[in-house]
Amino acid sequence: MIKIEKNIPMPEKKSISVYAGMDDMNIGDSFSILGNREYNTAYRRSKRLGFTIAVRKQKDGSLRVWRTS
Repeated sequence: MIKIEKNIPMPEKKSISVYAGMDDMNIGDSFSILGNREYNTAYRRSKRLGFTIAVRKQKDGSLRVWRTS
């Protein structure tokens, strides 16, 4: 059974995204990520921001994402 508690204020939601810097990207700017999961997040964010990105695998196994439009 859970203990119900009343009058506990909810803290403000902190929305800190590692991809927040994408807002400031210009065409040709890039950043490095580790894998497909991070790419999916970057891809969705780029669509919300209204631009396209391209990704290429690097020699060290990481992925690099460029803003293309």
